[in-house]
Amino acid sequence: GEFAILYATLAVVALSFLLSLLGYFLTKRDILGTLEALQSSRARLNQLVLLSASLAEIAHLDEAYERIAEGARQLLNTAGAYLFVPGAKGWTLKAEAGFTWAGFTKDNQALLETMRERAWASREISCFDGEPMRAAHFRQASGRIQVLAVPLKFQDEPRGLVLLVHRIAGGGRFTAPDLDLSGSLGHQCAISLANAGFHETQINYFTHTIELLVQSMEGSFVPRRHLHNVAHYAGIISRNLKLDEAERHRIHFAA
Repeated sequence: GEFAILYATLAVVALSFLLSLLGYFLTKRDILGTLEALQSSRARLNQLVLLSASLAEIAHLDEAYERIAEGARQLLNTAGAYLFVPGAKGWTLKAEAGFTWAGFTKDNQALLETMRERAWASREISCFDGEPMRAAHFRQASGRIQVLAVPLKFQDEPRGLVLLVHRIAGGGRFTAPDLDLSGSLGHQCAISLANAGFHETQINYFTHTIELLVQSMEGSFVPRRHLHNVAHYAGIISRNLKLDEAERHRIHFAA
């Protein structure tokens, strides 16, 4: 009886030790996984902040379109990103990054356009199954083929929509954090497009006003084409002086 108690005690101690050791390794794995996820989230948030800061400095819509497409592709790590803007005659592809839109087959383009319309109608971030495109372009892709549609909304007014095709990492699936990140991205991009559009409108109005003043002066107070020639030569000099674009614009309008 004493030996049985001794053996039972040793077995309990050994089992407790093994369970404690197993618990330690499981806890260590969970902690390391959590830290890795936090570091990844922090890196992506930093990337989003940098993208937002760079977009805030853009004054031209075309440049904003290009920056948004490339920034979205890098941020979500996708094979392709496509920025569409609605107009009176339908959708216009303003910018693309990664795999080209022209590289898709007509059927795949039609499929992506259907996804775009559905996301636009809902005005919400939408994730779609893109497996039908595997045979054409993603034969070697690992994991699932998914498409994320991100409407760009500012003050409940849609400014455009970004299609993100096939997340390269994570088995191809867009996760819940990806959707949250896409929401922040869409909001920031919409603000940037609104600001760039307002700035371009101001520039166009200012340019038109200056041109009217010049036309009224040339031929009346100064010889015809004189002010245009002064601006032209001032522009040549400012470029040779390697002045920045904003300074050259000021010199042009002043001349």
